[in-house]
Amino acid sequence: MIARSLAVVLMLSVCLACGPTVLAQKRGPDMPPDPPRVKPEAKLKVQALSLLETDAREMAQVLHELYRDEIGKKLRVAVHQSTNILILMGEEEDLDTIRGLALRIETQAAEMKKKGVGKGSNPPK
Repeated sequence: MIARSLAVVLMLSVCLACGPTVLAQKRGPDMPPDPPRVKPEAKLKVQALSLLETDAREMAQVLHELYRDEIGKKLRVAVHQSTNILILMGEEEDLDTIRGLALRIETQAAEMKKKGVGKGSNPPK
């Protein structure tokens, strides 16, 4: 009993003196790996953008080109074709940027429609 108590005290003193690195080194093969650490500020949000003037598939393609490295890691893009809605999941900062870009493209597309400029035409200068 005294030996077991001494072993626990010794183990705790090693933990306090050396920190978690010692415990990590003594991890056995039957122990599950530590779960991945997630930054608390990296909360993912979901947004749905209803596009009235542009095609959601085309917008998704543009986003895939712009965010090539982030797609699948910290940003996801999906399209609901029948309603022409672009569905986004990502960090709030990225979603704000994408929302601003989509608004700009939507505004430009509406202006082009008013002027009678359609697909395949050169935009007005």
